[in-house]
Amino acid sequence: MEKTTSTQERRPAPNETKDVLTEICREGARKMLAAALEAEVDDFVGQFTEVRGEDGRRVVRRNGFAQERKV
Repeated sequence: MEKTTSTQERRPAPNETKDVLTEICREGARKMLAAALEAEVDDFVGQFTEVRGEDGRRVVRRNGFAQERKV
């Protein structure tokens, strides 16, 4: 009877990067995704700039940007 052994390649932890190139690619992907989401939100809000509620205020609007807070 033959002995069989399996060798598993060690997978890096989710926050562990293999090399600098991988980290650069990931950061670029994050920036592209953020820019795409920002553009999509701007487009959505822009479609409703003329829509007003009974009180005369815009129904759809974007909230402002504030500094990050500790909760």
